[in-house]
Amino acid sequence: MEKEILYILLDNYAEHEIGFMPGAVSTDATGFRKEPKYMNKMVAPTMEPVKSLGGMRTLPDYSFETMPADYSALVLIGGLGWMNPEAERVLPIVKDALSKGVVVGAICNAASWMAKQGLLNNIKHTGNGIDQLKLWGGNNYTNEAGYVNEQAVTDGRIVTANGSGYLEFTRELLKLLENDTPEMINGWYTFMSFGLAKLYSPRPRFKFNTIGLFTSNNKATVDFYSKAFGFTTDWDGIQPNVEMMLNDMRIILYPRSDFEQMVSYKFQYPEGLNGTVELAFDVPSYADVDKEYQHALRHGAISVLPPTTEPWGQRTCYVADPDGNLIEIGSFTIEQNNHGLEIMKSIRIFAMALATMGVIHIVATFTPLINGGLELLSPAKQQAMIYMSLMCGMLLIVCGLLIAMLHKKVKEHPFLRRPYMLIYGALSVDGIAAVAFMPHNPFAWLVFILICCLAISQKA
Repeated sequence: MEKEILYILLDNYAEHEIGFMPGAVSTDATGFRKEPKYMNKMVAPTMEPVKSLGGMRTLPDYSFETMPADYSALVLIGGLGWMNPEAERVLPIVKDALSKGVVVGAICNAASWMAKQGLLNNIKHTGNGIDQLKLWGGNNYTNEAGYVNEQAVTDGRIVTANGSGYLEFTRELLKLLENDTPEMINGWYTFMSFGLAKLYSPRPRFKFNTIGLFTSNNKATVDFYSKAFGFTTDWDGIQPNVEMMLNDMRIILYPRSDFEQMVSYKFQYPEGLNGTVELAFDVPSYADVDKEYQHALRHGAISVLPPTTEPWGQRTCYVADPDGNLIEIGSFTIEQNNHGLEIMKSIRIFAMALATMGVIHIVATFTPLINGGLELLSPAKQQAMIYMSLMCGMLLIVCGLLIAMLHKKVKEHPFLRRPYMLIYGALSVDGIAAVAFMPHNPFAWLVFILICCLAISQKA
């Protein structure tokens, strides 16, 4: 009997998530395989055609009732059908496949459905993000620690993938099924990833490979880059050559003495900080620059330049590794969460309210509201009180407008912090003086309350 791969299709299945697998099983570089290892078979709830998200209709080979008991793989194709009660009919089929040690694959919403059934609780897995797995899984999903943020993940005989990982999903299934040699499967994956245009492009004269650091102490440098920046390595602690990886970035460490012996040359090394080269790391936002700077210092980095926002809009900092090599951490992105945006909005509102109160204060100076209370004073004192009232009004207007304009720029440009604090100082003096000299004036108390609200918002 031929070995079969069964694909579970529910109504409104995602056709792109099945696209690569059947062709890779049935064909090779020369066309149809003469003796394919497996046959592709479609399974649906009934023998009626199943419609895809794009409107394609697929005639199944089997229904849930007529599908064979023996097969080599069960592949759950994602789509909207996994949200419907009909998907529950798939559960005994999957449990039976797992009990037999059959290869099981689940992509996109099918992986989320697996989480809902508690089938991912003992394996490493992926899917359409941890939030969707938790949403679908509810109390049945207890393995958040097993989630891996990759396109496709294999653990044992189970493969899971997110909805955009259909190519990686196919690769992992082909490897488990040993449809070809690992080299052939990886070659197929590379070809399908980059296409003919890339395959036949002329090889560039040079391709950047790595950065090498010649160290005075390999172990100390490995510890530093592992803890401070998250590099990984399989170094045995003995060999002189150390390869460390961080995502797609690779660095090589080699002891200075061993390298000198290898090339029969004595080198001169800079004392202290090495100002001839740097490693530069991008981070997501300004806040991350500050966070990673402190993290690096805690793990032995030498501070060279604290986080600073440069005139060209980059927030950057410099540290040095144990051998004095410079490391830059920078970002061009000012990230504001919703709370931060609300705070900014509140500061602007309070600042504009103060400016408005200043206008009202000046207008009131020439009305009976103030003039009426000055009749008992001498002309010189009346004039002094009017000047003081005008100055207070102008102070409120100027300070309110300056805060409204500058509150977003202070974090970007540290040189603005001192004048910004002077503005707050002037407002504080004005507010305290207002309630001290006019304790029964509601206008004075209103100004004082607005200044307090503005200060609290700024602190938040």
